[in-house]
Amino acid sequence: MSNLRDLLSTILWYVVLVYLRIYKFLHLTFIKYHSEDVKKLVIDRFKQSGIIVNGKDPWDIQVLDERFYVRVAHARALGLGESYMDGWWTVSDLTEFCRRTFDADESTWTQNPFEKFADYLETDLFNHQTTGKAFEVADAHYNLGIFKFELNFN
Repeated sequence: MSNLRDLLSTILWYVVLVYLRIYKFLHLTFIKYHSEDVKKLVIDRFKQSGIIVNGKDPWDIQVLDERFYVRVAHARALGLGESYMDGWWTVSDLTEFCRRTFDADESTWTQNPFEKFADYLETDLFNHQTTGKAFEVADAHYNLGIFKFELNFN
């Protein structure tokens, strides 16, 4: 009975995962298809925070790559941070930019309720990283035989 339950749980997990991936793909495709509208939306969201895209103030963002708008619209705050690390935008006063950005309306940079629920399903409800599984993984990865280590304390 336990094996059947595990099998059904695994099948359900894969079905939900496939649907979530399809949703995320369609979401990104829709955003890319409407990139000009998305650009206007992102610029407007920054404007609500007192930040002008390619403006003259030190906290104004300077966009260096047009892909920035789609990434921010798709991944919100995570996309904003990742696009900064990728060099798609820069700002003179990063601290003030962050303060203005995240002190504004929280919904601007967070996921909508459906996206939060989808992420919950994907990462928490159907998370196969259990304590029991951790021992199996450790056994498979760390008990591979004799390891040679060279310690150098100099």
